[in-house]
Amino acid sequence: MFTEDKVTELFCMADDFCKFFDEMTEKYTLKSENKRPYHRDSTMSKAEIMLIMMCCILYVSEKNRASMYKGHWIHS
Repeated sequence: MFTEDKVTELFCMADDFCKFFDEMTEKYTLKSENKRPYHRDSTMSKAEIMLIMMCCILYVSEKNRASMYKGHWIHS
């Protein structure tokens, strides 16, 4: 399965990406002058959400790979 070190590494990579992406989005996005600014702090960071998604995808692919090797893979 996943070790704690691997999850920590994935989180750091996702966090670095989100910081870079937010900087680039802020730099190159056109600003609307007549729109009222709205920002509410979220309870989870973007990196935390990305980490959960990556772990789910990796878990499902790992389960599928294990079932394929056991001969339970169904070809459509």
